[in-house]
Amino acid sequence: MSKKSQNDINAELYARIEQLEKQLQSPQAPHKQGSKQRTLPELIKGKKFKNGQQKVCVIVAYYEKYAGKTSVTMDEIAQGWRDGKFDNTFARTLLERAVIEGFVRDLKDSTYDLSQSGGEFYEEFMK
Repeated sequence: MSKKSQNDINAELYARIEQLEKQLQSPQAPHKQGSKQRTLPELIKGKKFKNGQQKVCVIVAYYEKYAGKTSVTMDEIAQGWRDGKFDNTFARTLLERAVIEGFVRDLKDSTYDLSQSGGEFYEEFMK
């Protein structure tokens, strides 16, 4: 195999990788139920949470999957807590525990997103 053809193959592979990375990084269209977007209270109605970390995970997942956000701030999570009508008030320690337990990733710029294990939890929880 000549060097030129190998270089062509490498260039094609790099172009494909870049295209796939762009698709993964671009926000997905928000989920909709009919023509009306589902609210957080509608989404969690009848669900039983074991702890606050699971609630934080579901709030972050809601913002990503239904509101089309790629990352959320702590203020948005606190607002989601109020919108979801969860018991008590949101505490920063719940977010910190959700990061430690691997449900949510700290992006180090005061924003957070759903981790892979958080996404898996969300999908299983919503069944």
